[in-house]
Amino acid sequence: MREPDGRWLAGRYGLGDVTELIPAARGAMGEVYRLRCVIGDFAAKRYLRDESWLPHADFSERFAQRCRAVGVPAPAAVRDVEGQLLTRDPDGAWWQLAAWIDGVVPSPNDRAAALWLATQTGRIHGLGQAPDWDAELDPFYARCRVDWPALADRAIAADAEWATDLHRRTQDFAELAAWSSAAAVGALIVSHNDLTVGNVLDTGSGRVLIDWDNVGPQDPARELGVQLFDRLSDVELTSDVLAAYRAAGGVEIDWGAEVFASAVNIRLNLLAEMVGWLRDPAAAAHHDFASARVGSLLRTTPDLSALLHRVRAVELGSLT
Repeated sequence: MREPDGRWLAGRYGLGDVTELIPAARGAMGEVYRLRCVIGDFAAKRYLRDESWLPHADFSERFAQRCRAVGVPAPAAVRDVEGQLLTRDPDGAWWQLAAWIDGVVPSPNDRAAALWLATQTGRIHGLGQAPDWDAELDPFYARCRVDWPALADRAIAADAEWATDLHRRTQDFAELAAWSSAAAVGALIVSHNDLTVGNVLDTGSGRVLIDWDNVGPQDPARELGVQLFDRLSDVELTSDVLAAYRAAGGVEIDWGAEVFASAVNIRLNLLAEMVGWLRDPAAAAHHDFASARVGSLLRTTPDLSALLHRVRAVELGSLT
């Protein structure tokens, strides 16, 4: 994959002279650059997945506008010279631009950021926008169909450094996937679909919610469960997050393990995808990113028994 051309991007979006294009962040869906132009700075995202993963950009931006109207701080998207939100470069990669936000991603343990995010989640869910089509929960959130023993065997055959750890956990992941894939999905609403602290920027004078390219149908309880998944050991914070969510207009949540089904599916599907990247020579440019994610997911994903224990350990009385 060639280095992106900042001059081409600036011309495509009618931004005038460009001073530099700087790598800023990397995620599973794409990589973000800071496009510095004479008129200002912009966040330019290059998508790394195939076209089936491209956002429904206009729909997403209309929804983001609705969320901004109820107090959710979000950067505005930028249209190209033809009025489109998505544009394709000469190498075939798709791009999307938004206003640049100067800020830092809070620590995963930042309590204030967690409560702020819960408030924004409550505002978004409080809109109650039902999909106006025959919507289903995205399979990435709804189920995991990975053959874990086969995946581990292929990793061992390739002599991957993490293969032993993956092989050791195949039964854990198979049990988790069977449970999470069977969990019921509730009534769907339109939502952001990636409401994590990793998509919060602290500007020093406030916070902004970024990365609106996953907008689509979501089970609100399961989406909140993604936020709570890594915080279950902190009963007080779990209670406070739920209280902030409810105070901001969030939907009623029936507490139970099924709330965390999407969180499990996301982790398992992402793990399998990152393993696939590491085994693909054509994805060599992404190997460092994938290797770090695989190691983290192998270490931090609990088995089913541990997850159910954590859910039970949260005092129900503190959540009412």
